[in-house]
Order: sequence, then C-alpha cells, then structure tokens
Amino acid sequence: MDKQATNKGLPGGRPRKDTRTLRDHWLKTRVTMDELHRVEQLARDAGQTPSEFFRDAVLNGQILIKRYRAPDPDLINQLQRIGNNLNQIARICNTTGNDRRARFIELHIEEDLRPILTLLLKQYAP
Repeated sequence: MDKQATNKGLPGGRPRKDTRTLRDHWLKTRVTMDELHRVEQLARDAGQTPSEFFRDAVLNGQILIKRYRAPDPDLINQLQRIGNNLNQIARICNTTGNDRRARFIELHIEEDLRPILTLLLKQYAP
C-alpha cells in the first residue's frame, strides 16, 4: 500500500468551532492609561481577562439611556418673546433709574418665571 493512501480519511487536529460562537469581529474603544489600568484591575479582581470583563460589563451591565424630546417650536417662540420683553423693560428701568419697578420685576421673575423655566430645562435639556 502506498503511504499517501493510508493517511487519507478524517483530518487531524481539533474540531472546528461552531461559527455562531466564534468571536471573529472586533469592537474597539479608546481609553486613557488610567482607564486601561482600572479595567485591568477590575478584570483581575473578577478573575477574568480584560476582554471577558469588558464583554460582560457591556452586555450585562446596567446602562442609563437618556431620551430627550425636542422642544415645541411655539414654546421656543414664546420664550424668545418673553426674553425680548424683559430686555426692553430692563433697558427702560436702567435709563430712567426706576429701581422700585426693577425690583418688582425681579421679584416676579424669581417667583413666577424661574420655576417654569427650571421645569422646562429639566424636561428638555440634555
């Protein structure tokens, strides 16, 4: 018998991995040296490689996804009008020296307008 003919049959070596479990794609991220050391330390503490730790943290970690709504254009328009009116009132108070009226306006801004603006900021700001 020929030597070549006796070696034919099943290939040697370990069986091929299932393509569904084969990690053949890269996910790259840039980190600072301090961040890299921190990931390496956390991975050591968890008994994992940095890749295993990172994969576990990304896939199983809790991530807060923030969703913001775009402000209503009519609301923006009204706020701009209010701002323009306040600017005109402030200009008149400054030129006439009417401090009593200016304090009255500041009081209403703090009591009435500021809470509304704070609420809008919480609702729409990133």
